[in-house]
Amino acid sequence: MRTMMISLAASVALLSGCDQAEPPAAAATFSKTTLTEPVRDRAAEVITPFKQKLMATLGAALKESPAHAIDVCQLEAPMIAAALNQDGIRIGRSSHRVRNPGNAPSPWQEAAISHYLNNPQDRAPQVYHLDNEHVGYAEPIITLPLCLTCHGSELSSEVQAALAEKYPQDQATGFADGDLRGIFWVEMEQPNTL
Repeated sequence: MRTMMISLAASVALLSGCDQAEPPAAAATFSKTTLTEPVRDRAAEVITPFKQKLMATLGAALKESPAHAIDVCQLEAPMIAAALNQDGIRIGRSSHRVRNPGNAPSPWQEAAISHYLNNPQDRAPQVYHLDNEHVGYAEPIITLPLCLTCHGSELSSEVQAALAEKYPQDQATGFADGDLRGIFWVEMEQPNTL
């Protein structure tokens, strides 16, 4: 299961720059905790279909053109996330170098991103206590060669023009194969309150 989740995360790594319906709520306090099976299993139930739908949608758009994929990402990714959010569960993407300012990380997401940046060999999911009722779950998004089409250092003029139009504040380029691109995240009720 973990291998499948990591594989799916990597397959849609370039999607973390897409819009999301709304930014995650900032947590006043949080602490890293041990990944428990109920948290992992529940997070996988919601994040796996999210990544699969994003991958399928983006894959179809990339067949037309990278610029079309950027359009699709901007317009359809927020709807995919919103459709999969459930009572007490929110999902999304964030990064230390965002494409869409609405995807800027909350404090706990910054901590997860910092963990992965400072421990590049650790690609295991991380869990954080957000408050007495909620936990945050994060998986790394690792840059793959395909991601470099829209997130690399050498972008086509078509991609540059699309990014300038859709994301004038873009910070999500200049990545190399294997770099941390960001995180997939889930915010949910703690298992004892599910």
